[in-house]
Amino acid sequence: MDYLEESLREQAYQKVNRVGEPRSGKIDYDILGRLSGNWFYEEADPGEQSSQLAFVYYVYNASQIVVSIGGEYLHPLKVGLYFATGPDFGEVSAESGAVTYHLVGSDNNYTLIVQVVGDEKIKVEAFEGHQNGLSFTDKAKANFYTRTGSYRPTSENSPSEEYCYLTSFLLGYYYYSQQQTKTFYIAACGTAAILIVATITSFKLRRK
Repeated sequence: MDYLEESLREQAYQKVNRVGEPRSGKIDYDILGRLSGNWFYEEADPGEQSSQLAFVYYVYNASQIVVSIGGEYLHPLKVGLYFATGPDFGEVSAESGAVTYHLVGSDNNYTLIVQVVGDEKIKVEAFEGHQNGLSFTDKAKANFYTRTGSYRPTSENSPSEEYCYLTSFLLGYYYYSQQQTKTFYIAACGTAAILIVATITSFKLRRK
């Protein structure tokens, strides 16, 4: 809506039930070295949607922080959207240490402790109810999330096997699409030529 003319933009904003800026909404919350944004379970299979975890802001109120859970890796925390109270996600970094969030869901309340352990890696653990003074247990050793999940290079110079598969698939799909496009053009030109010849022939026969 930001690209509409001013008169149209104001009309559109009147239909948007949102408090805070930007009034047209926001989806790109990822900040390098900060908790804010989207994360994926480190050990999940590539493409597994249930591996998602997001620390974002409520769509209808930009000041309300929310946590979105896409899977059950953080048992007992269930899949869903939770209103959260705690430090602003954009302010939490590695220097913050372990941070506590109290979550309110449609059925139960939970406590989440999170620690940014790298520019693109966090450690997370969930507990039932609202609790204070918690610290990570041995269970949290496996609860690591990254920005890319399983799609990550094994080293700076060596791409992972998943990256290779993904790249091969995309290149293959692109080549196939190009071939399909060429075939479509050839077929279209051939059809047009046949129609032109048929029209001319029909016209000549009528004149005779």
